[in-house]
Amino acid sequence: MTIKQYSLLIIVIFIACTGNALASRINTFTTDIAYYFATSHEGKIKASSDFLDNDQILQIPFELGNWDGYDLEHDDENLSFFRAYVDQRDGAKIYFIAVHALTESKLHTPEVCYLNDNWKISKRGYNKIALADKHFETRYFIAEKDEWKHYLSYWFMWRDSRRLMSDGAVMFRIAVSMDNISEEKAKAKLRDFIINLSGYSADQKNTPGKKTIQETPLSEPFINRDSEYFDTRKETLQWLQKQIVPNEIVRSPANDRRNLILSYKLPKDADAYRYIFSKSSLYDNALAVIAFTIEHQFETASKIIDAIMRMGGEDGDLFFTFNTHNSWPNSKDREGAIIRSGASAWAGYSIVFYLRALLLSDPDAIEKSSELQGYLKYAELIADNMLQRSVNDTRDPRYGLITGGNGSYRLFLNDEADVIEERFVPGEVLWTSMEHNIDMYFYLRDLGDVSGNQDYSLAAEAMGESLLQKSWNTRFEQFNRGQRLDGPDTVRALDCASWGVFLLLAREEEEKAYAALSAAENYRSITDRGFGYKPYIDKPIYENRKINTFYFPSNPQKNWTDLEMMWTEGALGVSLANMRFRNNKRAKDIIREVLKYRSKKGGIAYSSIPIAHEFSTAPSVAPAAWLIINLGELEQNKIAQLFWNQ
Repeated sequence: MTIKQYSLLIIVIFIACTGNALASRINTFTTDIAYYFATSHEGKIKASSDFLDNDQILQIPFELGNWDGYDLEHDDENLSFFRAYVDQRDGAKIYFIAVHALTESKLHTPEVCYLNDNWKISKRGYNKIALADKHFETRYFIAEKDEWKHYLSYWFMWRDSRRLMSDGAVMFRIAVSMDNISEEKAKAKLRDFIINLSGYSADQKNTPGKKTIQETPLSEPFINRDSEYFDTRKETLQWLQKQIVPNEIVRSPANDRRNLILSYKLPKDADAYRYIFSKSSLYDNALAVIAFTIEHQFETASKIIDAIMRMGGEDGDLFFTFNTHNSWPNSKDREGAIIRSGASAWAGYSIVFYLRALLLSDPDAIEKSSELQGYLKYAELIADNMLQRSVNDTRDPRYGLITGGNGSYRLFLNDEADVIEERFVPGEVLWTSMEHNIDMYFYLRDLGDVSGNQDYSLAAEAMGESLLQKSWNTRFEQFNRGQRLDGPDTVRALDCASWGVFLLLAREEEEKAYAALSAAENYRSITDRGFGYKPYIDKPIYENRKINTFYFPSNPQKNWTDLEMMWTEGALGVSLANMRFRNNKRAKDIIREVLKYRSKKGGIAYSSIPIAHEFSTAPSVAPAAWLIINLGELEQNKIAQLFWNQ
């Protein structure tokens, strides 16, 4: 078999001939070539059977496609089985071992066995194999002893990327006898056997029968080459991809931080570089999932979802931001870490958005896939956790809303050193943010729809009603910034106008939605490059008078209204809101202004001017992802149109 034929062989999806096999659930497992720690060779494999269930391992039939097997005697109690298979076409032979474990102590790498048995290992490497839309890698080595020579390959599997040993783990070891066959031929035999093994379904109950293998291309990005924005989208996606660790900035991320996305791209000589070079915001990861999903980059999106799940652990409580070069914060070391309900809502929403996108092409996608069922379960876990912050007292002005989270950073003036310091203030945030609750509304609404659980739908309904009744400001014709124990927080924030448009349309309040869109124009700002949008108006830049005076000694009352600024992320929110009223010309005008702040490599500056502790001019994930959402809507990408839809 030629190298070209190998490439065609690995781009496959396994489908059983019987209707039962087609209807059965497809299981997805996280794979790696090591079991104590994650490596750069981590991947995913799809299979028709649940190989984390030892009973289903034991049911692997003696006939797999053209391979006929028989058991071999052994005295190793750790093995699920030790079996030989012979290819009836040409007599090629393999030796197949499976180990199912609930503790890591039962696992070890196969090199140990071969070396202990006086085999000589002459070559090591990796095989990359594609099954359906998933890739995984196996470790291989060539071992020789006397007249025997084996091409041996192995990998480990877990339920998902969290690698919880309570779910179990599996090692598959496949040794191809190299009697009279080349290494190239041995690789082909290995792949052929893996394809048949993956297609085996326990539903067959060991019934002999060969399977058909259907070739299918891997998922392709949504491409409209005639679009005026084609190059922009391509470069923006490439920039986002390069922000995912490991990358040139964080080459060796902490084990559980792999595939998180760095929020900013700072030059190494920047003053803030050492503080935020490896920071990964939960919100930015959620936006990246949505952006990659819109572009049909499902594998990349799923890897980020896996990373979000690792960050949340088993309770679904997610921190606002993470280091990637080390493991802070985590459940055991969380001093100084904060939780924000809005960011958690975005994380949950991004998972649900991903699921809804897949349901567009296959309404039974979740039912068929163990991986997608795991994602849905985790989205529910995040929601259940967050709903514990709901205000349920009908006498409370915050009734029906969720509170802000836990922990805060506040700015203080150190008079002795004459510097501004950030200090962590622990404790629950009792204030309710309207932005957070808008995020949460769409999350709960869509989660209820996807899961069929009316509890989420009812919670979204109550939240939507509360937002309209308690938080709509008739004077400003937009939502208030928040709700406190003592009443409304009427600070005027752009997101509470622009993002409010989507909520109001979803609640069939079109007149108010149009008013909110008009209110967003109050934040319009003239800049040195054209025009932009600022995040606030009618409030001091720093609400603490001492801080405002420190930064603006010649104008202690410095106000956002007086500032000339382009906040790119906020501007793209206004652009998308305009599209919902079919005002695409206005949206394109705003996008044109945002693109003036693109770097040569495709990143977009977060802000046109720096504001200490608030806004950076560095390229940021947030506007890049929002740009993808905007361009998807402009080009009528069906997945993009799922975003905060009516």
